[in-house]
Amino acid sequence: GRQWEGGIREPFYIKAPGITKSGSKSQTPVSGIDWYPTLLELCGVKISKKQKVDGVSLVPLLKGKTITERPLYWHYPHYGNQGGEPSSIIMEGDWKLIYYHEDDRYELKYLLPKDYQIRFVKDRNGNGKWDTGNYLEKRQPEEVIYLADYLSLRANWDLIETFMIE
Repeated sequence: GRQWEGGIREPFYIKAPGITKSGSKSQTPVSGIDWYPTLLELCGVKISKKQKVDGVSLVPLLKGKTITERPLYWHYPHYGNQGGEPSSIIMEGDWKLIYYHEDDRYELKYLLPKDYQIRFVKDRNGNGKWDTGNYLEKRQPEEVIYLADYLSLRANWDLIETFMIE
């Protein structure tokens, strides 16, 4: 497997007699972590509230319904015999961010052709979002750095850009 479509966007099959309809299909992206809660639900086993489960049950999809869209994550920390470099991947909707561990490089895939302005947020407290600060607590907002120029992306073109942030 690899970090592109040939490694993480692969079909798989589930046959659940009495639940699935023959020939039914779903285009909803799912992950291997969804097998555990799916198999438990198919067997009628409740997940303990004390147990942390990362995946979601796919039974609604098997019944022709939907599940909530969510980001999916992959961690591939090694070289493989089919190619692939040590990387970590986040996919949400049509966007895919790949981080390459060997050279600290990122790839952002599947952006629509248009002009983009890039901004970087210095997330000082590591909560994954921009904090506005608090006047009463004398806490400044987290710094946001905007790239001066817009990046113009065209269809079927790769754009490689290097950023130096100090």
